[in-house]
Amino acid sequence: MRGLRGYALAVLAVATAFLLRLAFDPIWGDRLAYAWFFLAVVVVARFADRGPQVCAVVAGALIGNWCFIQPRGSLQIGGSLDQINTMIYCTVSSFVVLGSLRARRKIGRELAARDRIAGILECTSDAVCTLDANWVVTYFNKRASDLAGMSAGEVLGRQLWSLWPEVAGTRFETEFRRVTSTRATVHFEELYVPKKRWIEVNVCPYGEGMAIFFRDITERKERQSERERLIAELQVALSDVKTLSGLLPICANCKNIRDDRGYWKQIETFIGERSNAKFSHGICPTCFVQLYPDLEIRNQA
Repeated sequence: MRGLRGYALAVLAVATAFLLRLAFDPIWGDRLAYAWFFLAVVVVARFADRGPQVCAVVAGALIGNWCFIQPRGSLQIGGSLDQINTMIYCTVSSFVVLGSLRARRKIGRELAARDRIAGILECTSDAVCTLDANWVVTYFNKRASDLAGMSAGEVLGRQLWSLWPEVAGTRFETEFRRVTSTRATVHFEELYVPKKRWIEVNVCPYGEGMAIFFRDITERKERQSERERLIAELQVALSDVKTLSGLLPICANCKNIRDDRGYWKQIETFIGERSNAKFSHGICPTCFVQLYPDLEIRNQA
């Protein structure tokens, strides 16, 4: 409680402590002057800020001293035992207040850090889901809601297996249980059969449970499959064909080709050494007439 509500709590707690101590006065007498006031300090330290806590400590010391320590009706402390009791009350109450303030600061830092982390996770492109040790969903960001088609309100507080029973017995369950048993981070890609979508998953220990980061990679898988198919077809084509490129020095008369070491080779030899081509020999009609004119004339007769 902050502001006036905190001070109101301090007044109420101290007043209640005073009435209780007054009720026990016939039994306790001059003993345990600060007993109920110490309990008031504890209550205020639990629910209020520093100001009300200090007020409760001071009010308890003053009222307890004035009303229940001899000489009553004054702030004097006559007996040594009463002085010791007063010192114990002030010391223990101070430790309670300091401990409460430290705990509040620690909790405040943790809550602020948690809010920052939650803000970051809401902005990430990954879907994020956290589970506790009992497989209950404790966090579900907007991206996860979009992919699952379920709002965070429908998911939070419910068990993973009741929300998505179809993952039981699949690789998803195997990897999730491996994280819980080994506390190691895992990464895998798996087809989510009910929606026929490929999911990339990173799972890491988080507290006593785990944090699951996942994304839909169906389009990437389809592109990868298409790319692999094209590469396979290209490799098959390349295994059947070898190409020659560059400027080839060839004799204008005999058609021999000069290789890179300066030797002249027949075109069949040159191409055969650089490809899988095989040659068979024959004579074209033009060359047949030039080489065997007599046979041509005889055939026409």
